Amino acid sequence: IMSYIENRLPVVTTLNYELTELNNKCIFAPNSNQDFIEKVHALINGEITVNHAEMEKFIQINSYPQLINRILNSLESSMSSHKSI
Repeated sequence: IMSYIENRLPVVTTLNYELTELNNKCIFAPNSNQDFIEKVHALINGEITVNHAEMEKFIQINSYPQLINRILNSLESSMSSHKSI
């Protein structure tokens, strides 16, 4: 899912995902096989609005480089606090 979002593509998925803030903005969860097909067709035909602003906001906060930087900064802080003990 992240790869699609990083490429600014909407997602239709039946997978259980934890990105509820993007529900019906750029991630669309069908209720059935027929609903899946209908959502894909609607996206292709421009009948479903993709919230590109929310997608960009999410990418800025959660892109892989941003996540890696947060992890490294957290590790660095953690190591610094242990050295002072």
